[in-house]
Amino acid sequence: MRKLQTQLSVLMIEDDPIDVSALRRALVKRDDEVNLASASDGQRALEHLRDQGRRRECLPLLVLDLNMPGMGGIEFLEHLRADPLLRRSVVFVFSSSTLAADIDRAYDRQVAAYVVKSIDRDAFGDLADLIGAYARSVFLPAG
Repeated sequence: MRKLQTQLSVLMIEDDPIDVSALRRALVKRDDEVNLASASDGQRALEHLRDQGRRRECLPLLVLDLNMPGMGGIEFLEHLRADPLLRRSVVFVFSSSTLAADIDRAYDRQVAAYVVKSIDRDAFGDLADLIGAYARSVFLPAG
């Protein structure tokens, strides 16, 4: 039986460094053992993930913004799901979009969750809680 990971690796694909810092603070506040890395666009994220896949490292949980310059989130998901090394990656979308079309397109590409960034609530805290619960209870695919 595969063991739960003692420390979960997360790759946040986000072009706004303030959002990356906010998630990092929310994770630290909750004392979850999470290693957070970031990529500023989809292309950089794919390069990072393919490098990890070639080294047979366990793939990180992905936190994906949909609206980024260059390769956006939906295009990233299409490349991710087409790649035999990466297609089983677990993806949480973290986007300001509440458009039904964006939500549907994300779930059509097998995301595990769609969390909306909101100023009305602690969206980063909610996302950190979700990541922490995942890290404590879910078995992720091996690299």
